[in-house]
Amino acid sequence: MASRRFWRGCATAAVAVGLAWPTAGVRAQIASAPVQGLSESITTVEPLTVSPLAPVPEVGLGATYFRPEELTARAHDARQAYIDSKADARQCGMAGTGPSAEVFGEFGIGPLLDSVRVAEYDRQKAAEAAAEATTAALSARMSAARGETSALAASELARQRAVRAYQKADADALEAHRRLGDLQDLSATDSGAGRWMLKAMVDDRSYER
Repeated sequence: MASRRFWRGCATAAVAVGLAWPTAGVRAQIASAPVQGLSESITTVEPLTVSPLAPVPEVGLGATYFRPEELTARAHDARQAYIDSKADARQCGMAGTGPSAEVFGEFGIGPLLDSVRVAEYDRQKAAEAAAEATTAALSARMSAARGETSALAASELARQRAVRAYQKADADALEAHRRLGDLQDLSATDSGAGRWMLKAMVDDRSYER
């Protein structure tokens, strides 16, 4: 993953962003947020004395419930990795500002480094969007717990879509790093292999994963 280990000056790393998170008192509630109905002990008079959040609506396909602050930290990591890979791509002879289709059609350390840069940018943006959607969903659950009108189901569906998009971007970025590492490894162990033989072997490893 870190290209400086094998290619002088060619490396990839880890993250930058920040989103407000509803209230300090809510933080301990999120990881174990109830999925079923509110406790029978909750009254309509003072529901917030028991829980500041309404249950997670049982709608859609579901998605991991990340904390907004966790997603923000992941976006920060992806931002730093993007900056690092952009600098490394430049050191390896690439523009570092967005490869053309022709460049991506080639195969080598430079194009793979730039593909990592693109994947980290996408991961950053997806994490930011997921953090924002999760914050909105939490706000809707707090409003519902107070008895206020809120688009609870719609906000949860939006959160699920954003989280699934982030998880796909996360997997794509990981694979970009792996392909870069595969090329480094194969170049060291199969020094006699030509470019297209190396590409075939890297593709095979991707397919096996």
